[in-house]
Amino acid sequence: MSLKRLCSRLNKLSKQYRYWLLLAYPFVALLLSFPLFRHCQAPKDNVIGKAKWSAPAGNHPVYRHARYVDGALSVIHKPLREASKSQERPRGVAELAEVFNDLNPEQLATAELLGIKPISDRRASISLGDKLEDISSFSNLCMSDQMTHSVPFLIPRAARLISSIAKSFQDSLLVKGYPRYNLVVTSVLRTEEDLSQLRRFNGNASVNSCHRYGTTFDITYRRFFDPRQRIDVEEEALKHILAEVLRDYHTKQLCYVKYEYRQACFHITCR
Repeated sequence: MSLKRLCSRLNKLSKQYRYWLLLAYPFVALLLSFPLFRHCQAPKDNVIGKAKWSAPAGNHPVYRHARYVDGALSVIHKPLREASKSQERPRGVAELAEVFNDLNPEQLATAELLGIKPISDRRASISLGDKLEDISSFSNLCMSDQMTHSVPFLIPRAARLISSIAKSFQDSLLVKGYPRYNLVVTSVLRTEEDLSQLRRFNGNASVNSCHRYGTTFDITYRRFFDPRQRIDVEEEALKHILAEVLRDYHTKQLCYVKYEYRQACFHITCR
C-alpha cells in the first residue's frame, strides 16, 4: 500500500480513531521488535548478586571437577526426603571426624586454583566487588556476632554452595516436621591482617589458610538461629540434621568438609 493511499484512509477516520491509532503505534512497534532485540543481545555471564561467575576453562582436574559441580548445583533444588531415611546419620565425634576428614592440603590445592589471590586488608576486599559476593544479605544465613577475624565475602562459586546447603538444611527440617532455623556462619574470608591478629590469640591458626582465597567458610554446629526467637529443638538434633545434609553434598563430591571439634564447626571448601 502506497503512503499516499494510507494517508487518504487515515484522513477518512474520525479524530477519535486516529487518536487511539497513533497512541497504540509505539507499543505495537516495540512489541514487534522485542524478539529481534532479545536475539541481538550479547550473552551474559551467570550472575549471583553483583559478582559474576563462570565455569573455569582448562583441562586441570580441579577445573574439570568444578564444571561438574556447576552442573550439579544447577539442577532444580529438591529436599533430601529419602536420603535421611536410607542412611543412618553420622552421630558421635569419632564418626563425624571419620566421615568429614578432608585435610587442609587437599582443600588448599583447590582453593588456590579457584579462589582469589590473598588480600592484605579489608579495604582491599572492597575493590573486588566483581569477584566477591556479600553473603551477609542471604536470608537463610546468619552471621555470627563472634566473627571478628573475617569478613562475609566469598567467591560466587562458594556463595552458591553455602546458599544451596542452607536451603537443603531448611528443606530437611521441613520434611522432618521441625520449625525453620538458619545456619550460623562463624568464619568466611580472612585477609592477611585478619590472620595476623588471629594468630595473636590462637597460635594454632594456619598461616596458609583456605579462608584467604574466598573459597571456604565455617558453619557452627553449636548454634542455630531461630527467626521466631524461640528454641523448640535441641541443638544436638539440629547438628545431626546438618551433618546429614553435608554428607549428601560430600558424597556427591560437591565440596570438601572437615569436622572441627575444637572450633565446633564444619570447615567447608567449594570444589
